Amino acid sequence: MHPMLERSIEVLGDRWTAHLVAASFYGLTRFKDLQAELKVASNILTDRLSRLVERGMLQKHLYQTRPERWEYRLTQEGRDFFPLIAALMAWGDRWLSTEAGPPEILTHACGARLVPVVRCGACDGPVDVKTTTLA
Repeated sequence: MHPMLERSIEVLGDRWTAHLVAASFYGLTRFKDLQAELKVASNILTDRLSRLVERGMLQKHLYQTRPERWEYRLTQEGRDFFPLIAALMAWGDRWLSTEAGPPEILTHACGARLVPVVRCGACDGPVDVKTTTLA
């Protein structure tokens, strides 16, 4: 496997970590809110938040001193993960939806359904397995 692909998968390779990052994109930053939304055990949530802070994808910010309460905000590294979340959602919409369709649809600010596309940075051509090589 390509070393960077392997390292990238290690960062977000379990369901709770990916869900945490996705929830962070939509404004959930506090432990109790994340736990309520994701319905995750507190020990798992604590572990995944610590890993994401250590990795540099989230930053801890104190919002209450007594008792200490923290919120977890996306860093630039964390925000840069959004295109991958959007692509995973689009793939799931296409291949895992029921006949009723996807439960939620990601839309752009213009109101249209978002269709993530990877394009070449030089020629703007579409990218797929046939048009790429590992060098």
